[in-house]
Amino acid sequence: MADNLISTICEAIQQYVTRGGTFVAAAGDAAVSSAQSPSCTTFQPFFPGTCPWALAVGATDWSSGTEVAAAVDGSSGGFSNIFPVQDYQANAVTGYLDQIGDLYAGLYNKTGRGFPDIAVVGSNLQGHNQGSFTNGNGSPVSVPIVAAMISGLNQQRANEGKPSLGFLNPLLYENKDILNDITQGSGINPECNFPVKSGWDPITGLGSPHFDKLASILV
Repeated sequence: MADNLISTICEAIQQYVTRGGTFVAAAGDAAVSSAQSPSCTTFQPFFPGTCPWALAVGATDWSSGTEVAAAVDGSSGGFSNIFPVQDYQANAVTGYLDQIGDLYAGLYNKTGRGFPDIAVVGSNLQGHNQGSFTNGNGSPVSVPIVAAMISGLNQQRANEGKPSLGFLNPLLYENKDILNDITQGSGINPECNFPVKSGWDPITGLGSPHFDKLASILV
C-alpha cells in the first residue's frame, strides 16, 4: 500500500475520532514480516494499526490459566515506518526500547509509532459464521471484544448525558494501572518476534483493560 494512501486513510480515521468515534483496529496476527522464517529479515508493520489515531489491539491467550501473549495465529506489533512515535506513548516506547537494547537493530524503525496499544483475549474464541460455529484466533477476534467494551461504556455515558469517549489512546497511556500488564508469552514466532516485556511492548501493548477500572474513570 502506497505511503500516500496510508496517510489519506489515517487522516480519515483522525476525522472520525475527532468527531467522537473510537477507531479500533487489529494489530494483525502474523508477528513481523518474516513470521514464518527464523532468519528475521526486515520487519513490516501492519496498517491500520500503525495509524496514531487508531486504538490498535493485540491478542492474548488464557489456555494456561494465566494471561499471556497469544502464540498461535496470535498478535502482530512493531513500529510504523511512516508515522513517528506519538507524544502520548513516547515514555512507554522508550522504556521498552531500553529493555531490548540492540536486539533486531536495523530491522525496524526505532522512532516509529509503536503498536498495539492494548490487547485482549484472542485465542480459541467461538464465533458464528454462515450457519455454523467455529473457533477463531488472533487479534481480529480481539477487536469485537474491545469494541463491545467501548460501546458499553458509551451507553453508560449517554445515560448520564455525557459525550462518547472518542480518542482513548492518551488516556490509556496516562492510566496504565487500569490495564493488566502482560509479561509472559512469546508471540506467534519466538525466533523472530519482539519479546514481551514488563510495561508496554509491541505484542500486547499496555496490557489487557479491566472493564470495571475503565468504567471508574470513564463513566
